[in-house]
Amino acid sequence: MAALALGASTATAVVLARWTGPDERQVFVGQTDTHTVPSTVWGDVPGTQVTFTVGSGAPRMVHARFGAESLCQGSGWCSVRIVLIEPSGATRELNPASGTDFAFDSNGGNWSAHTAERLYYASVAGTWRLKVQAAKVGNVSNFRLDDYSLVMGLAKP
Repeated sequence: MAALALGASTATAVVLARWTGPDERQVFVGQTDTHTVPSTVWGDVPGTQVTFTVGSGAPRMVHARFGAESLCQGSGWCSVRIVLIEPSGATRELNPASGTDFAFDSNGGNWSAHTAERLYYASVAGTWRLKVQAAKVGNVSNFRLDDYSLVMGLAKP
């Protein structure tokens, strides 16, 4: 047993930020229409875009949670990510930024509920946009999202 313990690696948590301030703004959006994800390329999930402003010298911690009923069929998995469009137009994935490595759902053949929660430190002044995107990974024949919601909060230091 000791030999196994010596050879085993341990996972280390990476602390992105510790924020103690209360939310100054929360946004809640929901959708009951079914969205069929068409591609292996990231595409926007309808009804999940939120716009907010960061003032000069007033950074904000953005936290977002997306939940949905999901149906993922085929060999592979179904992925979602939450992104921000910076005032410059650059796209930034919220942390942990896992890209298509994040399996929101996998081949189960039945509708089931799933959630993703992400964080980002927004320090550039200007208007930002947050949105959810989805993509098929591998040989997925069907990826559908239904009855989904997005909750976004902005916390200040």
